[in-house]
Amino acid sequence: MAEKGKLRKVLGGCLMAAAGVSLLLVVLVAAAVGWGLHANGVADRQADAFCNAVKPGQQIASVLARAHEDSTLKRSFNDGGVYHFYWQGGVFYAGECEVGTAAGRVTAARRVSHDD
Repeated sequence: MAEKGKLRKVLGGCLMAAAGVSLLLVVLVAAAVGWGLHANGVADRQADAFCNAVKPGQQIASVLARAHEDSTLKRSFNDGGVYHFYWQGGVFYAGECEVGTAAGRVTAARRVSHDD
């Protein structure tokens, strides 16, 4: 009978340890998801602020100079007459400001979200 009590105590301890590890994993996943959602919101706000400051008719050189000074900007590139400016959010997310140009002047700016 004493053996049965010891076995029950060991199994109970193992179950408690497994429950603790499971709870820790749930908390870590919830924290990662919360951080990702926060980072996505920050990336969207940064892209919005950049796009809202870009006005049609403005010279693209001044936009590029402002982008160069923006320390939160993660990446940018030019695809013909369209410039793309990216702010990193969560792991698979980026806020983008897309600026169209013609003859060295801005024609339009719009924010694009990238969810993968």
